[in-house]
Amino acid sequence: MTQDDQEMQDREPAEADAPEAQADGDGGGNPVKEMFLLAALYLPLGFFLWFYLASALMWLPARLSELVLTGLFPNIVDDVVQLGFHLEVQTAFVREAGQIALADKNPMLYAWGMALLFGLIMATPLKGKRRALQMLIGYLVVSLVTVWGVVFDVLKDIAFVVQPEGPA
Repeated sequence: MTQDDQEMQDREPAEADAPEAQADGDGGGNPVKEMFLLAALYLPLGFFLWFYLASALMWLPARLSELVLTGLFPNIVDDVVQLGFHLEVQTAFVREAGQIALADKNPMLYAWGMALLFGLIMATPLKGKRRALQMLIGYLVVSLVTVWGVVFDVLKDIAFVVQPEGPA
């Protein structure tokens, strides 16, 4: 018997007592279970805040979408207007009734990750500054994903739904 084998035998009884100590509540809880429970509790709050603050949260994606659409397609897209959390995209195509507006683009379809990130970040054991930094980075990343979705949704509608008679 080597010295390592002897040390293993000496440790086994102590390790056998560890589950009993955890079962009694003395050894602490499972951190994965705790995070899962906290995330489950913070997610509803995250979705409530996400919808309640939707107009403010969609301000940056609306401005970036306007910048991309009017910058890359100035002959097609005239303006992007934010109405609450909805976006109205006004095009340069004219019909008999006047200007066609691709109304009611909902950027919230692409931004639900904001609520999910809120719940997960709040469930992690971090300091306040670190948590705020993670939320800011998450907001910016999800805003870029939202812009991507809105821009390509508008381009899809222009290509397949509007079928213009010609530019104004």
